[in-house]
Amino acid sequence: MQAALDYSPEVRRLESALRAKDYEIRSHQAERLPRLDLVAQYSVLGRYNNYEDFFRKFQRHNGQIGFAFQIPAFRSAASLAREAQSAADAARLRIELERARRQTVVETRRLWRQVGEAEGAREVARLDLEVARQQLSLLLAQFEEGRASLRQVEEARVAESEKWVAFWDRQYALERAQLDLLRATGQLGAVLR
Repeated sequence: MQAALDYSPEVRRLESALRAKDYEIRSHQAERLPRLDLVAQYSVLGRYNNYEDFFRKFQRHNGQIGFAFQIPAFRSAASLAREAQSAADAARLRIELERARRQTVVETRRLWRQVGEAEGAREVARLDLEVARQQLSLLLAQFEEGRASLRQVEEARVAESEKWVAFWDRQYALERAQLDLLRATGQLGAVLR
């Protein structure tokens, strides 16, 4: 079950979206904390503006660096609304994530049950084939002794052929169910290597 939950693209997508929403909520909550920003500006001034004529000290390459410090006194209503909206979105994502997990578990259990049913059907088909082969062997022995007709032997061969077809159909259904289960749990790549 855990492998299917870990591999499920829907569950992984929702977990990632929920993690992003949690970070968004934390960023909205951090708006009430003091903030320190590094501010830098650089400019190259042109000579055609005649700054040299108007300013005593002119430098063509001009740069400034500093800090901006902000202390919020009140949180704005927009900030509170954004935080509340993010919290509502996170709650919705948690519900969707739980639904996706339950759906993945149900689907994995269904695939396990399908594999079990396919194994049982293949075993029944194999036993049915064994009975048909034994009946054919018995009819061939009776034909050798002259107690069975050629028609009975041919009918037994046709029945055996049908049992082989049924057996291989059940074998195919089992392999298909196993591949579906491996694909759902993400182990198909490891098996094919």
